[in-house]
Amino acid sequence: MAIYFTFWKGERFFALEIEVVEGVSKLEELTPADWGPDWLVGFTFFRGQTVPLIDLEGYLGSASPSAAKYIVVSRSEEVLGFGATRLGTHYETEETPEPLEGFSAGFKGQLLLGGRTALVIDPLGILREGGRK
Repeated sequence: MAIYFTFWKGERFFALEIEVVEGVSKLEELTPADWGPDWLVGFTFFRGQTVPLIDLEGYLGSASPSAAKYIVVSRSEEVLGFGATRLGTHYETEETPEPLEGFSAGFKGQLLLGGRTALVIDPLGILREGGRK
């Protein structure tokens, strides 16, 4: 059985395996990253750590008009934050994510959670691939 934590960024619904979620916090301070890819919004702090903040809509190549209110922090090999406009809940399921075609590396697939299709994030894939398709 797998447990997923869910959140929204804009209109998109995302999920992370609960064991990689280090925590959630309101986004208080952000240092912009003008030198990086568009989807790297900047850096913030979480529990004394500097955390790069990823805009998942931008990572997917979409315009991202909505500002993030929260940061969902994930730990795999390194800490990585994801901007969220709205927090969801957690879901338990025995299903495995269905593969996605045409999506950037960094997604394990899609999964039906709470009656909605969630894009399941692979934080390690985002770190490794950096948005390459």
